[in-house]
Amino acid sequence: MMDTPREWNTQVLDDCIKEVQKVPLKLQIDQKKEEMISAERSGDFLRAAQIASEIIALERQ
Repeated sequence: MMDTPREWNTQVLDDCIKEVQKVPLKLQIDQKKEEMISAERSGDFLRAAQIASEIIALERQ
């Protein structure tokens, strides 16, 4: 293994953990985007706008 400062290794691990923790939120956003596209295709623009609002709220988390 390479000689690196312990602090650097801890920081790398912390960054990796944060990225892994973001995955469920990203999946939820992706699902909402698919729902929004489906609503737009079916002509339900009010529902599409509501979903867009939900997406924005999720992205702010």
